[in-house]
Amino acid sequence: MEKFRSWIPHGFDYLSPEEIKILRRLQAQSRECFEKEGFNEIIPPGIDYAGAFAITGRNAVPDRIFEFRDSAGEILAVRSDLTVQVIKAVASGRAGTTIPADLYYVQPVFVEAGKGSGASREIYQAGIEMIGSPNQISYIERVQRLVTLARTVLGTLAEGARFLYGDARFLEILFNGIDPMLRRELSEAFYKKDRRKIQELCSKGDVSSDRALILSEMPHIFGGPECLDELETLCASEPGLLLLLKEARQIPGVVFDFSLVRELSYYDGPVIEAFLPGHTDRILSGGFYDGLAREFSGKSLPAAGFAVHLSELVRARQAA
Repeated sequence: MEKFRSWIPHGFDYLSPEEIKILRRLQAQSRECFEKEGFNEIIPPGIDYAGAFAITGRNAVPDRIFEFRDSAGEILAVRSDLTVQVIKAVASGRAGTTIPADLYYVQPVFVEAGKGSGASREIYQAGIEMIGSPNQISYIERVQRLVTLARTVLGTLAEGARFLYGDARFLEILFNGIDPMLRRELSEAFYKKDRRKIQELCSKGDVSSDRALILSEMPHIFGGPECLDELETLCASEPGLLLLLKEARQIPGVVFDFSLVRELSYYDGPVIEAFLPGHTDRILSGGFYDGLAREFSGKSLPAAGFAVHLSELVRARQAA
């Protein structure tokens, strides 16, 4: 059957005139907001080396990217992650900017998804990258700036959004000394809040009882500032975690959930997500990835940012 005559591949679709109007309005509002905050636009190429996406961990699984060979035999991929490309450009000196650099983009990404999953494979985004540390501000000030900017942008695009806050450094501490072969499964179970699986894996990996208790209970303790008291009691045997909880107290107006991040991604610090009431899909995601530049230049570089998922906002506005 010649599908191409009337069908399109799963995960892709045409936009209706009304959807296009909503999308264009969101894109214009995003640009206006970013530029008002002093950000400059960057447009990464639509095609890059497949390895640029794979080395970060997030897209290490081949079926997450659209991969192909060009006429010279180079293995390329359609853009699946804008953060990776922006960090790569700045780290390699190809962005035409000095460091520190505040950059923004309004572009789509293309992420493979299994047939029948119902997931979109073309996703429109608008986001920022804050690269370098201006005026030697402290780490917590960088975190506060990221959260404030995310609130400002969503205040323009989607009022009423609720923010979740986590920190990838929790897993870095808790997984210290654990067999690398076990970390992937344990990370997934932690993210899915699967207490039974976590306990099973901790037993299998001979994880200490104190650490096993934290790993199995932490994903189920989330909420406002009051949950930090409970977490401090749970983490009493881990001074490093107590310091991170003390830092988290300086971030107001968020829901704390430290199971947000899978270990196998480029996030290496605080992470944020945002949702609209009544909608299950996130409309914003981001965080810190100071170590990502090392993959391209061999040196770490302070970096943080977020992406607003405009495709999801279009669906949310249509459903309203």
